[in-house]
Amino acid sequence: MQRNEIMQRIIDLETEMFMSVNAEEAVPANTIPAFKEMRRMTYSVLSDKTVALWLCDLETAKKDGRNVMTEKYALIGDQIPTLQDNPQIERIIDIEEKWMNELAFKYPHAVKRERANAELFRKYALCELQTWSPAAVNSYFEDIKKAMEEGRNLAEERYDNLYQNIGKGRLRDVEDSLK
Repeated sequence: MQRNEIMQRIIDLETEMFMSVNAEEAVPANTIPAFKEMRRMTYSVLSDKTVALWLCDLETAKKDGRNVMTEKYALIGDQIPTLQDNPQIERIIDIEEKWMNELAFKYPHAVKRERANAELFRKYALCELQTWSPAAVNSYFEDIKKAMEEGRNLAEERYDNLYQNIGKGRLRDVEDSLK
C-alpha cells in the first residue's frame, strides 16, 4: 500500500470511529471535513513506518470491536483508567509542546497559544497516544528524535502542510496575511 493510501485508510477509519463515538449529541456533518484535514496534518510529517504501525493498530482495534476515539474521549473525561504508562508518550508531548511554543512565538498571529489551549493540547495528546500500541509510540518517538537531530520542527511542518492543502500557502504566508 502506498503512503497516500495508508493515510487515507487511517483517516477513513478514524472518521468512522469519530462519527460513532457515543456522545450526547451527534457529530455535526459540517465538522467532518475539518476533522479529516486535521488528521491528515497530524500524520503528514510522520515516517512511513509510524503511519503503517498506526494503521495496523486501527485495523486491529476495529477487528476487536474497539473504538479508539471512544477510548480517547473517555480518557480525556477521566471515565476510564490509563491504558498504558509508556514514558515515550510524555517525551513526545514535551517536545511537541516545545515546538508549538516556538511556533506561537514565531507566528503570533497565525498560532495562538493561550494557557488553556496548551493544557488541553497536552491532555488530548496524552490520551490519544495511549490508544497507540507501544511499537507505534516508539516509532513516533524515533521520528521526533530524528527531526530534532535535523533541526526540524514537526509542528511547523504540519501547519505548512495544512495551509498548503487548503490553498492558503505556507504558515509564513498566513502569518503575513494576518498582520
